[in-house]
Amino acid sequence: MSEQEQAYTGYTSLDFFEDDRYIRFILHPDAGEAAYWANVSENSADRAAAMEEARVWILLLNRQPVQTPAKGKEQAWQQLTQRIDTWQQQRTRYVVPLKRASVWVGSVAAVLMAVWVLREWTQHGTQQFATDFGKLREVVLPDESVVTLNGNSNVHYNRGWKTSKPREMWLQGEAFFNVKHVAVQNRWQQSDSFLVHVNGLNLTVTGTKFNVKSRRSAIEVTLLEGGLRVDKDGVNAFSKVLKPGDVFVYDRAQTAAGQLQVNPLSRNAWTRRELELDGYTLLQLLQILEDTYGYDITLQSPELADKKLTGTIPASSGEDILFVLQKTLGLRVSRNGNRLVISKI
Repeated sequence: MSEQEQAYTGYTSLDFFEDDRYIRFILHPDAGEAAYWANVSENSADRAAAMEEARVWILLLNRQPVQTPAKGKEQAWQQLTQRIDTWQQQRTRYVVPLKRASVWVGSVAAVLMAVWVLREWTQHGTQQFATDFGKLREVVLPDESVVTLNGNSNVHYNRGWKTSKPREMWLQGEAFFNVKHVAVQNRWQQSDSFLVHVNGLNLTVTGTKFNVKSRRSAIEVTLLEGGLRVDKDGVNAFSKVLKPGDVFVYDRAQTAAGQLQVNPLSRNAWTRRELELDGYTLLQLLQILEDTYGYDITLQSPELADKKLTGTIPASSGEDILFVLQKTLGLRVSRNGNRLVISKI
């Protein structure tokens, strides 16, 4: 590919139509420029077609200077007939480019319509945020509440939150919420609520800090500050009001709900890139490695599944957690990419 061809790679009719050098060539052609543009169009039928469409539009929108009338009727008539013959010859060449130009105009109109629709959608559609395995992301919401997403998680909400309605969003995975309190002192109304929908449960909160984890069949809600109510509608419906320090878990597979007796601060240690091991079995820790960090793990020594550890370990990556488990429990880890086989040494 020549240097000229590379310079105009990906150019459309509109690009050539706005190119100053191409415009000068079309309006004031010369041999040197003709060779240059012939090189540009070489080896690319699409680029040549785009240049032709742009040429037609440049000529249509930039009329050629009026020529000085020829002296004498006979000479004028001769020039007129020559121009008619030339026009007849060129007419067949212009038919297709003009058709292409009309298609191009239609395409531009379609693009403008798409831009308008996109603008309307971005004003009133859905806003979504997501994280890859092992990544954290902090999201500031329109009301200045802050959501921190753990790895392999996502939230979305409808744009255009209104003060007359509750703030509302949907979660998959795990997130820590720091919700801004918007209620006026000594006056609370439904529109002051903040709603989180997570796999069949509805969480209604006011200004509060809480952690929500939805992995596999279990949903775990940990309230650190403020007030929070958990509701389930339909079959096996229930409503549970949590107080600060409560760790509530609901298992959708077993339709069982209850509270865990664990340190609530351990449940959002991940926001500090740490993992508190208290309350977790080895099997649960391996599930964290799968769900949050993207490993595919096979435990070949099932008697290790209920082993427990205590303490706080770094969790900047899945490798940090895996290293501690391997050294403290004496595990053998065989690897094949992100697939791990774990057994006793």
